[in-house]
Amino acid sequence: MVLWVVFAVLTAATVALVARPLLNVRRDTDGDAGAETEATLNIYRDQLAEIDRELARGLIGKAEADAARSEVARRLIACADAGRAGASPDAAGTVATARSISRKLALGVLGAVPLVAILLYARLGAPEVASQPHAARVAMRPEASRIEELIARVEARLAENPEDGAGWDVIAPIYLRLRRFDDAVNAYAHAIRLKGESIPRLSGIAEAAISGSREGVPDVAREAYERIVARDPSRLDARFWLAVAKEQAGRREDARADYQAILNASPAEAPWRAMVAERLKAVGGSVPAAPAATGGAPAPGGSVGARPGAGAAPGPSASDVAAAAKRSPDEQAAMIRGMVDGLADRLKADGRDAAGWQRLIRAYIVLGERDKAAAALAGARQALAGDAAGRDAVETAARQLGLAP
Repeated sequence: MVLWVVFAVLTAATVALVARPLLNVRRDTDGDAGAETEATLNIYRDQLAEIDRELARGLIGKAEADAARSEVARRLIACADAGRAGASPDAAGTVATARSISRKLALGVLGAVPLVAILLYARLGAPEVASQPHAARVAMRPEASRIEELIARVEARLAENPEDGAGWDVIAPIYLRLRRFDDAVNAYAHAIRLKGESIPRLSGIAEAAISGSREGVPDVAREAYERIVARDPSRLDARFWLAVAKEQAGRREDARADYQAILNASPAEAPWRAMVAERLKAVGGSVPAAPAATGGAPAPGGSVGARPGAGAAPGPSASDVAAAAKRSPDEQAAMIRGMVDGLADRLKADGRDAAGWQRLIRAYIVLGERDKAAAALAGARQALAGDAAGRDAVETAARQLGLAP
């Protein structure tokens, strides 16, 4: 009720401000008419004085002067009488007309403004919707808040405390998902400095650097992948990008050897074989025959050079998704979907692979399929119920991706 009283007061004030100039027409017109009458009287007075001067100089005779003086005096008296009546004879009708128009226009405005306001609010407003102050929106659960508000909150906290490693860890993958690659590189760099190196952080900074670069593999990405390979030599995605970096630097023989080794370690059904084969041909290598299909996706993290089907090739990672960005839309969709579906099917059959669950969850996040990422997290918790270390690793990765509280 109080709100409607406020609306009524504001409407009345607005109408008064709009109608006030219209109601002043009479006063303004009367003032203009009075000023005009006084100016006319002055002219007639000047004419009488001029007649006296001409008579004194002998330019006109007395009879002519008397006649002229009589005519000017007659006009002066008529003008003075009209001024005392409030307007000149010609202006009286104009004043009455203006006064009538002013009143009609004012009444029209007085009625139209509230009516139009009510009609507009009835059509565009939503009086039945409860109010939602900004403070209440900010206090909502993070998963229900808008992504802009979440980012703003984290950024504000980081501005006050730039040494908050957990904050940089949270916002880095969000920047990456939003394609804010420079911000992602900066956030991952802070997270690595404050919380130490890890394969997810190194992969994130490498992917962000490559995605935001127009020059292939920048030094930031190359150094990150070198550290990943030092930690886990079976990471074929990291080895692929290092081979690309070598090719980019003119080290064609080294790149050819790396591409050859990746193909040898990849099963026949690996969706990235075609891409690696293209790079191998580009540096003058010959593509080896694909090994026999094993009927299932390989386990991630297997040893390089292991026989096909024995857990040789890794599942999809964020870098695999970045590599697909260089291909046509249809090829991207087929490549990404093949990797993700293959890994998901394998984990359904054998869910004891904590690293595989982490990659599957991250792949879903990169693809924007948050519901599937949540389902994968639930599946990982169930499959790793007897593996506390593996379950904790998955939970940590989920928190870094903003998926788990």
